[in-house]
Order: sequence, then C-alpha cells, then structure tokens
Amino acid sequence: MARETWSRKTEFILSSIGYAVGLGNVWRFPYLCYANGGGAFLIPYFTLLAVAVLPVMVLDACIGQFTSLGCVTCWKFSPLFKGVGIAMVMISAYCSLYYPIIISYTIRYMVASFNNPLPWVGCNHTWNTVNCYERPSHLMKNIDFKNLSSSNESVGTTVISETFTSMLSYDPSTGWTENDTTLNGTQSPVVRIRASEEFWKHGVLGISDGIHEVGPLKWQLLLCMVAAWVVIYVCVMKGIKSTGKVSCLLTATFPYLVLFILLIRGLTLPGSWDGIVLYMKPQWEKLQTSQVWKSAANQVFYSYGAGWGGILTLASYNKFHNNSVRDALMICVCCAFSSIFAGFVIFSVIGFMAYDSQLPVEDVVAAGPGLAFVVYPEALARLPVPQLWSFLFFFMLLTVGLDTQFVMLETLLSAIVDELAPHYPDVRSHRWKLILGTSILLFFLGLPLACEGGVYIMTFLDWYSAGFSPMLIVFIEVLVVSYIYD
Repeated sequence: MARETWSRKTEFILSSIGYAVGLGNVWRFPYLCYANGGGAFLIPYFTLLAVAVLPVMVLDACIGQFTSLGCVTCWKFSPLFKGVGIAMVMISAYCSLYYPIIISYTIRYMVASFNNPLPWVGCNHTWNTVNCYERPSHLMKNIDFKNLSSSNESVGTTVISETFTSMLSYDPSTGWTENDTTLNGTQSPVVRIRASEEFWKHGVLGISDGIHEVGPLKWQLLLCMVAAWVVIYVCVMKGIKSTGKVSCLLTATFPYLVLFILLIRGLTLPGSWDGIVLYMKPQWEKLQTSQVWKSAANQVFYSYGAGWGGILTLASYNKFHNNSVRDALMICVCCAFSSIFAGFVIFSVIGFMAYDSQLPVEDVVAAGPGLAFVVYPEALARLPVPQLWSFLFFFMLLTVGLDTQFVMLETLLSAIVDELAPHYPDVRSHRWKLILGTSILLFFLGLPLACEGGVYIMTFLDWYSAGFSPMLIVFIEVLVVSYIYD
C-alpha cells in the first residue's frame, strides 16, 4: 500500500500551524513576554526565531518532503545518526503521554461551565478549606454590606460566608477591608487561597502532598481522559486524511475565532488597557541579562516544535515538488502572530481582573496551568454570562491541545509504520489497529496522571521532554546534515 499524501495543500499548512500553535502560546508566551521585558522581549524572540528556529523548520520540512519517510526511517542518508530520529520520537511519545491529561482538564472545566454559579466561585463548596476567600469585586464597592448577615445571603455571585467575613472588616468610611484575623479571632498571618485556586487544586486535581504520594484515581478526571482519548482516536484513525480535515474545519481555525471574540469582549472591559500596556511596555534594561535570551530560546523551540519531528512527519506527506521553504516561513509567521495575539487577549482580561479586585496586575499574572486554570477562570467569573465565556475559552483550549496531540501521535505512528513497512508490506492497511493499540497503551500508561499526584508527574514529563532536549537534537541534526551528509 503506497504512502498517502495530503488531499489539499491547505491541510498541511493548517495542520502544521495547529501543531505549532499549542497551549504554550496561550499560557506560556504572554507571561514570558511580561516577565522578560514586555515589548523588548520580542527582540530576542524574533531574533532567535529568524536565526535558529526558522532554518530548522525549513530543514525538517525539506528532509521530510525529500524522503517521504517518518523521522526515524528518513535517516537512511546517515544511518549512524538514526538515534537522532529515535530521540525525536521519544519526545513526541512523552508528550503524547501527558498531553491528554491537559486536554482532560479543559474538558473538566467545559463541563463545569454549565453550572450556575460556576464551581470556582464562592467558598461554600465541599472542596473549600477554611483558608478560602473570594475577594469582593471593586465594581460592588457601593453596595451596603453593613446589615448583611454572615450566613447564606448573596450579592450577585458572591456568597458572604463565615470564612469570607472573617477576613474582612467593615468601616463606614472605607467600606470592607481585609484583616489578618483567623476564624477564632486571634491575630496571626492567614494563608489565603483564592476560590478558583482551591477548585483547581482540590476540586479538580485533589492534589496530594508530592510526587511521592500518587494517591487514588480521580474519577472525574478519569472519565474526561477517556473522552479525550476517544476524540483523539476518532480524529486520527484514518491518518492524515482525517486529521487534515479536522484541522481545516475546527482545530486550526476555531481558536482564532474564539480568541477574536474574547479580545473584543476584553477590550470593552474597564482596566483592560492597563493590562495590555503592562504586557507590551518595553523594559530595555532586561535585554542585558542572559535570562531573557534563555527564556526566548526555550520558548521558540518549545512553541514551534523544532526538533520534535512533527513538522518533518507532516512534510513527509507532501508532494515532492512542494515549496517547503515558503510553507515553513508561513508557519513561523502564523505561530508568532498567534502568540502575540493570545497575549493581548489574556492581558486584556487580566487588566480587568486587576481593576475589578483592586490589585496590581502583577498579583494576578501567573505562568503555566495557573494562568489557564486559576487566574483566567476567576476573571471569566466576573463577566456577564460567565458560563458562556468560560465554555468558549476552555473549548478553545481543547481545540488547541487536540491539534498538537494529533501531530505528536502521528509522529510516533508514522515512525513505527515506516520502520515496519519494508518487512510487513500490508502494515499500512492495518494502520487503524496500530493506532487503536497505541492509544490504549498510552491511555493505561497515563492513568497515574489522573491520580491525586498526577500533576507532579505531568510536570516531571514536561521538564524532561520539552526542556533542553530539543535544542540538543537540533544541534546534532544541523551538524550531521551540514558536515557529514554535506
């Protein structure tokens, strides 16, 4: 059975963009840009993109298109370094193992978005602790709380509970202010935890004390992970014929629509421009530190998937005379635009949240899952019709994560099929069985990620799969092609 090719050129372009535009663009780039010089961070970012990542993307696309083989078998041109291709597959395999649990988190939040009130609002849920608090909205500052009891009366979506009032004191001249009093009235420092953070840690994760304590399975996360793998399998079961169409119709296009809607909504909120100004305000002095350049290098390799084998695998399904240089340039430009655009969306809402809660923007900015699953849900809860905005945001995260997972799984499967094809010519006709078996295997291997200590394991896998390894792989790949294959 002959190796298949893309039905349309747009399928390759959109699949590649969907692969490069991953969750790192939504929850990683905006924070890195803010923390490493704001608008000044774009200088090292685009410099490293131009001199390091773009040439590697072109190289990967050319190798895949020229050989029409996956990232392991393509190393026929220099068999001694076939291990480079195996390393690429291992990175994709590691990420394919933990990425579905991130997709499961988005499904969990999507389902929770149908509740009214949202489960990350208020401190009267079973997962809340005595340290939970919900900061009163600045927009509600003119409401007279003086005569409210501290039991079950509510104003808007804010429930005035015993825990809440114990952390506030009322003064007729200044209104409600925070104090440092514990529930028994003694003066001592209080460890205050946002309601949205408690929902994330206790309601969703049921987080344990550390990686040494994996704990039991969280059945809600287990069901979400089953749903995630079912969706993934259905979308990749027919290879690029199905993933290309899904990318065209949904995963590579829908996120931009949702981000655009959220941006328009964010810009209409009070305080939104403060967040955008802080996001893009240049801090030129930070360019003199090595940390900024290191962060930029890590982000461009992580975000674009350079050295992961994904672009190489997707390009291997191109026709031989396709203009791969132009395609690689287009993919890089789209990914860079997506990162910056997502930053405007995120920080416009963060600016509103800072204004609404009378906090400095710095206090509501976070990196990684904390931005997507703690800060942003709390901000969404303050919008009119919060259920709608929450659902749209997490559905957008779902589609972004799915597209990246499709390509990583395709990288793994293509490598296996291309290695088996010379010995078992009919392996391509039984590809769906191989996909099913691989999906089931990765599902069972990923079960510990759905346990109470799963988030620690996910962080461990993310560090060792997406840290320094891709840069080392790319370095060896360039040396081999340039000086050994020549």
